[in-house]
Amino acid sequence: WHAAHPLEPGAPRRSLHSGVTAALEDKAFDALVELLVDRGVLGADGPTIRLADFSIALTAAGLEGLPFAEMISGTDGLTQLLLNQGAAVRVADQVVRSTLLEDLQGQILRFFETSERLTPGDFKGMTGLSRRTAIPLLEWLDARGVTRRDGDARVAG
Repeated sequence: WHAAHPLEPGAPRRSLHSGVTAALEDKAFDALVELLVDRGVLGADGPTIRLADFSIALTAAGLEGLPFAEMISGTDGLTQLLLNQGAAVRVADQVVRSTLLEDLQGQILRFFETSERLTPGDFKGMTGLSRRTAIPLLEWLDARGVTRRDGDARVAG
């Protein structure tokens, strides 16, 4: 169930009463579910059953983000919802989690406490990113006023 429905908190109890468990009467099936919940194998929230260790996790790559074109295909509006709510930000052709960008801005501000100029090499060393992914992020920082381009480097915005 979880593999087929990764954004659902679990399966409706009655939909799981199929296959090998279909032969069980309702009371026997409910007793089996309760036993598995007591043993920590399953979790139950009312009529919803899930594996005990399952949780919905919206994951994305780090600062390199995920391609916007891939994110919008087949997500039934989830990507747009994340963008609208501010949980994710489009940086050039990538989608990056907002919290990562907030952390990055803090890193950059701390960098400027001890240095006057941030070169693309400094930024790549700080983030571990390739030039292909670093430059759009530097431009995003410029657009936000965190940095300002000065020749080949950035200065505090």
